[in-house]
Amino acid sequence: LGHGARGVIGTEVDIPPVIAAAWAQMFFARVLDGEPLADAAFAVTRDLVRRDRNLLGLAYALHCDGRSLVWPAIPGAPLTLAAQS
Repeated sequence: LGHGARGVIGTEVDIPPVIAAAWAQMFFARVLDGEPLADAAFAVTRDLVRRDRNLLGLAYALHCDGRSLVWPAIPGAPLTLAAQS
């Protein structure tokens, strides 16, 4: 935040990299489709719990305005290798 970021999205605990990567991929797919940050984070966490019975998504928190959007959205755009790293 001291470097001009509008907010932070992250966890309060260590998360295995495979879960962090899965959460990030699902989160950014939704955000880049135009979904607000808070809605995307909630939906990804809900999907992980319902589909995979994985509670680790609950460790993520938004320290920013959850109504923020990526605009203009990039609907259905696949993530590139640069965006995945």
